[in-house]
Amino acid sequence: MNQFTESHLKGWKKDYKDLIQGKRLRLINEDIWMLGKTKGVICFFSDDEIAYICLSKSIFQTLSDISSIKKNNELIKLILKYD
Repeated sequence: MNQFTESHLKGWKKDYKDLIQGKRLRLINEDIWMLGKTKGVICFFSDDEIAYICLSKSIFQTLSDISSIKKNNELIKLILKYD
C-alpha cells in the first residue's frame, strides 16, 4: 500500500496544513456549545494523525451526537461496528 504524503494533496495542501496545525478543542460540553450551529470540518486526531474527518452542517449538533453516543451518528456507527 502506498504511503500518504502531502504531495498527494496538490491544491489542497494549504487547507490540509491549516487543519492539522489549527486550534484543537477537547470533546467536552464546554468546548462544544461555543461552536454553535455553524457548518465546517470536524477532525479527530490520534497521536497527531487524522483518525476521522467529516463535513458537518451543524458542528454543535454533530459533536453533541458524538458526545452523547447517539447511534444515528456516522462515527458512532463506525465505532459500534468494529468495537
